[in-house]
Amino acid sequence: HYFIQSNLRAMLILLAAATALLALTNSAEESSWTTITRGVQTIDFPIKKTPLQIKSYRPPDHDTDPDYKAGAVDKSTSMVMMLMMRGTRVATIVWNTVPYKEGRDVTIFGCQTSYMKYNSDPCEGAQEQVWTWEFTPEKATLKCFDKVQYEMDFATTKLSLCKAVAKSNVDAIKFTNMAGFSYRALPEEVKEDTPVEPSPQEEPQDLSLVDHRSTCGCWNHACGFCTNLECSVKYNVSSSAAGITVRSELKRSKTEYKKIMLFNGDGKRIGFFMLNRRAVFLEGCIYNRAPRLPIPRGETGDWTFSLVDGVMKVEMEGQAVIETKLRRGCADYYRDVQYFSFKRMSCGDSFKVLDEVMEPGEQMNGECPGQCIE
Repeated sequence: HYFIQSNLRAMLILLAAATALLALTNSAEESSWTTITRGVQTIDFPIKKTPLQIKSYRPPDHDTDPDYKAGAVDKSTSMVMMLMMRGTRVATIVWNTVPYKEGRDVTIFGCQTSYMKYNSDPCEGAQEQVWTWEFTPEKATLKCFDKVQYEMDFATTKLSLCKAVAKSNVDAIKFTNMAGFSYRALPEEVKEDTPVEPSPQEEPQDLSLVDHRSTCGCWNHACGFCTNLECSVKYNVSSSAAGITVRSELKRSKTEYKKIMLFNGDGKRIGFFMLNRRAVFLEGCIYNRAPRLPIPRGETGDWTFSLVDGVMKVEMEGQAVIETKLRRGCADYYRDVQYFSFKRMSCGDSFKVLDEVMEPGEQMNGECPGQCIE
């Protein structure tokens, strides 16, 4: 009996150890991508033990030689990642989806006094990029596909903050300015230089049953990062009092807005409209605090944006909750809005299709091959 009990105890210990190891392995080698849904989002991730991959999108056109003389430059191409340990920030990492002529491409604050230049054009200029961050006690390495673009040697640094980064047991990561991008642990079975196929999309809506379509986002490769008019709706916004009716939940977050991109008759982007419970924007012209809205918090409701005769209006439940007359220069600027699209909207959001006057592009078909936020 003693030997049977001893063997059984040993088998149970081995089984528990194997189960724990399998769970750890599955967690570390998870191959599916997870979308970053918020402007600031924290995840539990032991990056010192498991390399992290980021899938990002490079804009087709961007100024790679901005004027730095005035000071800091706000780069929409920048990705910011903070390494955290027990709730305290250990380091801030910044890198860009495009290379800059002055080489202000990537840095680990505390390890460099300035930005470093990429070794080459990252991901060979591809618009869909897969980055890999890997940390060892000796160094940090950044790759785009299979090519090393940046390395930081912890062994030779004399900076105390950088030495602290090397020694810290990072247990979480805070993403900033990366909403819509995706992350995952580097899986063993996928080669680093293999571009990842996009995730399968949900079944398309049966548009014959509803008068609303999904607000398919345009900020993605297939839509040319909001330059492809097939991802927009042809509609004379400047003369239609019916406006654009969106069904969504409005939040009070500082970073989560509902965003409508506006284009002129030539298909050139001229601005955008943004709304949440905190503020309302019309690019270049209006930035006001939002009034109390009739749609209850946490609930989905309809709201209508219109821009006719130089007046910007937002209506909810049949009443104008926001109505602002544009100054002359702004009224002239927005007098020819002939297309609109949506940027980084929720997958559950939709807009009302006015059959008589709206012509949705081929990509606005309910399948949403573009990007949306879960």
